[in-house]
Amino acid sequence: MTRCWPYIAVTLLCSVLAVATPTSAECAWVVWTAVFLSNQRDLVSYTRGPAYLSARECIKPLDTEAARWRELVSQPKPLTSAKRVERTESTELFVWREGGADVYRCYPDTVDPRGPKVGK
Repeated sequence: MTRCWPYIAVTLLCSVLAVATPTSAECAWVVWTAVFLSNQRDLVSYTRGPAYLSARECIKPLDTEAARWRELVSQPKPLTSAKRVERTESTELFVWREGGADVYRCYPDTVDPRGPKVGK
């Protein structure tokens, strides 16, 4: 019986880690919109969108937004000042327009791209 304790302890530890890891890895994701002027040098504003349950769900609005912008850009007389739509990463979408860019990014809910809150 004494020789079984290490095996029981290792089995129990592996079981706990196998159950706990997927639960802690799941978090909400948020689409943030950043507006830049002068070719991304001057940040004008950050806007937080709705929260989604997973990164895959967060990417869906970016795909919809990209399709909408591409449709507007491809028209003979574009209804918007968008010049180009570029997907740089799976969680990032750039819409280049006259005088700057709109950037849509998915971040985990725990990340705030505006930086740390000072003075609280």
